[in-house]
Amino acid sequence: MIPYDLGDEIGSFEVREIVRSLFASGYFNDVRIGRDGNVLVISLEEHPQVESIEVDGNKAIPTDNLIDSLKDQGLAQGELLRRAALDRVTQAIEQQYVGEGRYDAEVEATIDQLPRNRVAIKIQIREGKPSSVRQINLVGVTAYPEEELLDLFEIKHPSLFSFIRNDHKYSRQKFAGDIEKLEAHFKNRGYVNYRLRSTQLSLSPTTKDVYLTLAVEEGEVHRIGEVSVLGDIGDLRIEDLQKLPVTTKGEIFSQQAIVASESRLTRVLTDAGFSFATASGVPLVREDGLVDVEFFVDAGRRATVRRIEFSGNTITNDEVLRREVRQFEGAVASTRLIDLSKVRLERLGYFRDVSVETPQVPGTETQIDVAFEVEEQPSGSISATVGYSQGSGVIFGTSLQNNNVLGTGNSFGISASFSRFISALSVNYFDPYFTLDGISRGYNIFLRRTDFEENNIARFTTDSFGGGVNFGFPISEVERINFGARIITNDITAGSFPALEIEEFLDANDERSTDLLLQLGWQKIALNRGLFPDRGHSQRVSLEASVPGSDLQYFKVAYEGERYFPLVGPLTLRVHTEVGYGDGYGGTESLPFYENFFAGGFGSVRGFRTNTLGPRSTISPTDPFTREGDPFGGNVLVLGGAEVVFPMPFVNDPRQFRTTFFLDAGNVFSSDCSAQSNQCLDVDLNQMRWSVGLSATWLTGLGPMTFSFAKPFNTNARDEREHFQFELGRTF
Repeated sequence: MIPYDLGDEIGSFEVREIVRSLFASGYFNDVRIGRDGNVLVISLEEHPQVESIEVDGNKAIPTDNLIDSLKDQGLAQGELLRRAALDRVTQAIEQQYVGEGRYDAEVEATIDQLPRNRVAIKIQIREGKPSSVRQINLVGVTAYPEEELLDLFEIKHPSLFSFIRNDHKYSRQKFAGDIEKLEAHFKNRGYVNYRLRSTQLSLSPTTKDVYLTLAVEEGEVHRIGEVSVLGDIGDLRIEDLQKLPVTTKGEIFSQQAIVASESRLTRVLTDAGFSFATASGVPLVREDGLVDVEFFVDAGRRATVRRIEFSGNTITNDEVLRREVRQFEGAVASTRLIDLSKVRLERLGYFRDVSVETPQVPGTETQIDVAFEVEEQPSGSISATVGYSQGSGVIFGTSLQNNNVLGTGNSFGISASFSRFISALSVNYFDPYFTLDGISRGYNIFLRRTDFEENNIARFTTDSFGGGVNFGFPISEVERINFGARIITNDITAGSFPALEIEEFLDANDERSTDLLLQLGWQKIALNRGLFPDRGHSQRVSLEASVPGSDLQYFKVAYEGERYFPLVGPLTLRVHTEVGYGDGYGGTESLPFYENFFAGGFGSVRGFRTNTLGPRSTISPTDPFTREGDPFGGNVLVLGGAEVVFPMPFVNDPRQFRTTFFLDAGNVFSSDCSAQSNQCLDVDLNQMRWSVGLSATWLTGLGPMTFSFAKPFNTNARDEREHFQFELGRTF
């Protein structure tokens, strides 16, 4: 730091040079040089060190943002304090408030001296009030009404409700955004030569009111002439790239279409391994008024992936993550495969967040690394629950479930539940990668005792036990084919006065049956998330049939589908349908009555009591009490509906609370009525039941809590209506 050593001769020039070098280091507040005989004496006063920084009085700008701006100006805890930096800090904070429209804001910094040459800095802020936009003027606008253009702006003229929306408050960031919206409006409608000539901001003497003036030059509307792709395209075919731009000859020029074309070109190049490719569209106005668009492409050199790395997975094994990745090490880098890998990791359900970066390998121009960072969330649970639903009554349950056993990605669970109509115990195990190519295998064992007399259904009980195995084969990234088998034993006990349909079934078949059923299914799930999705679609088709040789021969086939459509703003439309059909074959004349479909209540047609729609049982002549048959279900199910999902005011996280307006429709029918039945409902879409209403679901710590209020339509005197329904806790 001192450019001289012992034995050097020192004069006035050298002394000045020493002083300059010490001040230039930035460490010292004062430097004094003296002489004691032949000894050069240098006295230094160091800049104090910042012990703490306290910001007080700020509300409009968060403290973290202000601290970051202090760091940008060289003022931070642990750093040396320089007076010039402190002055710059106060000015920078005042400019931030000016940008927020607070022209009367004041910032004052005080310094408290502490022992050992340390200081504490306190910054006191008086924010003042934001200025209001009193008038916005557009000069040079002739193509569109001024009111139409001002509707695009985030900043609005004062209105009756401005004090609620605060949309008349001035902000530099909002104003800059409005200028960009105005430019986009014109350039997306053919005004290639549109430009902003000037902007003017005027303040009232009290600085409370702001007057904004924008002078623009519109130009004329132009149409597209020739569209061409030029430049370095690597080993790709120019004919293929020429098809990618979305802007075509004869169309009105649109800057938005140019940007979309650039994105498509860049995407194709990066998918082909040109990770650093660029594409830019340049409009050229011809003398005849047409605009030629030339897309200049620079593919660069094709990149390969050197290494794929994972961080943040303290529980989950690297192998579990790596098998979901579709980009391979040593292969050509593909943005499409890297993005797909990220999506597959998010769908695992083990991670709260997944991010990916593709840094260039230092010292090379043709290699990148792919670095995934995950934030794990609990994947196992031990729970004891008490819930209630109008369909099931009080529910007691306990379960142990781990969807990522020892970080292997396999799941294991055991659960038990008890309610007024069902007692159940089940054990399951699932391996999503039974083979390396993604074939899954699962096992399940269950015991169940059901008393349907307590669930709005004709009087009978069943004791069931069995187990099964299933396999899944992936046929695409979102599609799977599933097949499996299960064996089940049912022991049926009729009630005190069984319905005639039950008596007929038990006369034709034994009370105890053991059946082997084969299952086949196809599913396509392309939803953006598993819980409360708002984009995408899903479909499921399933077939289950008992094999010849079983005590009963029957089959059931079902289809479920749903799709989400974005509407205006935050609104989303969901349409869904479910249909099912079952029947007997061979020696079994019809679908066993305990396998019937049921409808009514949540997940079906709200506004009707759970499981009460459709055919009813025929009253036994020996029953001295019942005047009307009980809900009996049927072998044909038809359901459908639509929902408009809308955000709940004052709810910050839409993944915890969902509200919908809904339209439900459906019913259960019987295509093979008993000869003695007088309550049968044959398939007739005119007998569909309808309901409209409002529903809300809240994810609580105990499970989902769902409420609905519905108005039923197309009802008859036999229907059991429930306008208000709710459910708390999880049912098994």
